[in-house]
Amino acid sequence: MEVQDSTIQDVFNSGGKIQFRLPHFQREYAWEKRNWDMFYDDAFALYKADWEDTDSAPKHFLGTIVVQYEGKHGLTLNYYKLVDGQQRLVTASLLLCALRSYKNK
Repeated sequence: MEVQDSTIQDVFNSGGKIQFRLPHFQREYAWEKRNWDMFYDDAFALYKADWEDTDSAPKHFLGTIVVQYEGKHGLTLNYYKLVDGQQRLVTASLLLCALRSYKNK
């Protein structure tokens, strides 16, 4: 098993070279308003933090995301089974999509 410290930017900035697959045993999306509120509050606190120096930029532990490498398709597309972290990745994706939509209005 290999452990790697990554940022959410690392996860979403693969340029389409990574695909996460949900195994059949994964539960359905189950976060409720209280979970979204905590996630949003954490994200907004990071947004409001002091970002003058990138070396001391604020950090937030999103939680552990566990993936298992499943193989490669073609020359560049890597498949990973998402074992743990589905709720957080889906919520982060939804927040980023909402911010993109808001910015484009």
